[in-house]
Amino acid sequence: MVHNNLKVGLFTPYDLASHGGVNDHVLNLHKSFQLAGIKSHVIGPHSGTGHSKDKSISYVGSAVPVPTKGSVARVSLSLWQNPRVKQIIKENQFDVVHIHEPFSGVITLSALGSQVSDKTIKIATFHTFEGSNLYNIVFSKLLSKYASELDGRIAVSKPALDYISHYIPGSYKIIPNGVNVHKFRDAVPIQDLSDKINLLYLGRIEKRKGLIHLLQAYKKLSIIHGNLRLIVVGGGNLGKNESRFLEDNPQLDILMTGEVSDYYKEKYYKTADMFCSPSIGQESFGIVLLEAMAAGVPVIASNIPGYASVIIHKQNGLLFEPGNSNSLYDSLNNVISNNEIKNKLTKNANEFVKDFDWFKVSRQILNFYSIVASEKNNLNDSFNEKILHSLSKR
Repeated sequence: MVHNNLKVGLFTPYDLASHGGVNDHVLNLHKSFQLAGIKSHVIGPHSGTGHSKDKSISYVGSAVPVPTKGSVARVSLSLWQNPRVKQIIKENQFDVVHIHEPFSGVITLSALGSQVSDKTIKIATFHTFEGSNLYNIVFSKLLSKYASELDGRIAVSKPALDYISHYIPGSYKIIPNGVNVHKFRDAVPIQDLSDKINLLYLGRIEKRKGLIHLLQAYKKLSIIHGNLRLIVVGGGNLGKNESRFLEDNPQLDILMTGEVSDYYKEKYYKTADMFCSPSIGQESFGIVLLEAMAAGVPVIASNIPGYASVIIHKQNGLLFEPGNSNSLYDSLNNVISNNEIKNKLTKNANEFVKDFDWFKVSRQILNFYSIVASEKNNLNDSFNEKILHSLSKR
């Protein structure tokens, strides 16, 4: 019945024309909600032209690049979009207004400040970990004022919770990022790359991602293991150090693919014999680690809080000292040289990642909606009836 369908608005501050952790989270949650019969609607900026062909996704304004601590965020800063956001909320009469990174752009800030029905709950998910200058420049009183509009708050990890709590104290529920386990598990490897041991890096190419340290470790590994290939998947511009390294070492087998579609991303994971994420900081979780685990690839990652919240060292992955290519070399060499270690990491990771399947994560979020709705005054019983209806759909 139509009245049993929950209506959720998912707001993102980031350019929907670009890949990124928050947008991937939002779009995957959107798809999972739709499978549960929920009327889910994604709202965010888009740097392209025209409208979305998918009527369940609304582009609101364009996006501009904003430098933020070693990275670049593409968000909308146009105040002209505020009326459009309010209009979307009014027209759709959402049961849930779910805002991701509410203080990172005009779209999400407008959603946070919009008036809603007493029967609607406002939820925010915080993904950031030391990656934004925003909380340092926005007055704490202003943050508190807007945050008071929220009925419930989610953090994707303990590091993300610790970070946001410093600026906006209060009660938070930790619900992690998710992964479509079956897509990565069932992907088909690229046969043309099966002739060597493939070491995979997947992510944007920017300084904080630590690619230079992986390049240095890979060069040292290549001296011992001649049948080794490094595959670098992701968009962005090489820094001076990376560019100079590639110019000075043309003999190394390094495949630079640039940004690829989700289809090929899954295939590259499945082609890999090892996955490495050498970020030096500013990661709240590390969805790429889960994706690699789902594909059955042993994971080696830097020992930073966001990654350490996912990896149990020597159990479902290996952690190395951030920014230390020698430490990274040792970890990679251990996996290449010891099948027992490799098999142990892969087996444990395969079990571990099942708890992060989007089916389970989306149900956690729905249950949180239900708890928040029950605690809010003037909320009728039909909300929880819609939640139960959605939970029974899958």
